[in-house]
Amino acid sequence: MKKSLIIYSLLGLTFLLSCEKDETRVVIKENITAPAITYPSDNYTKIISPADSADYFVIRWDAADYGVMTPVTYTIRLDSTGKELTGAYILAATTADSLALTFYELNALLLDDLGLPQNVESVLELQVSASINDLFPVSSEVITMKITPWRPKDYGTNQRR
Repeated sequence: MKKSLIIYSLLGLTFLLSCEKDETRVVIKENITAPAITYPSDNYTKIISPADSADYFVIRWDAADYGVMTPVTYTIRLDSTGKELTGAYILAATTADSLALTFYELNALLLDDLGLPQNVESVLELQVSASINDLFPVSSEVITMKITPWRPKDYGTNQRR
């Protein structure tokens, strides 16, 4: 009886000591690869006209690499050059690797939200930032674009077309 009590005690102790927490730990890599804008290219130039207002302006980028399979949020920012993207306009936050706007939407944004002059070439900066749950932010290189928003000379200010 004593032997069986000792054996059962040892088996019970072994069972208790062999239990582990079932948790999955995700470890991101030390050197995160930032997203890289693949389109438009640096020094992109566009004169927006009524004829292409239904066409799409597409921004594409290579995904950030955190070394783990998890959703990454990309924030696409646009601003006038020389402001170092401080107070930049956020075009979108997405988990996709591209963003499409019609030239009509882009034109309205440039005129009404960024307050750019109509029918005048403006130099803009574009950047894509990545994060996981607002943590571990990394950003692409800034690209420069020259875009001329279109609006008839007699169009009222502060009105969206």
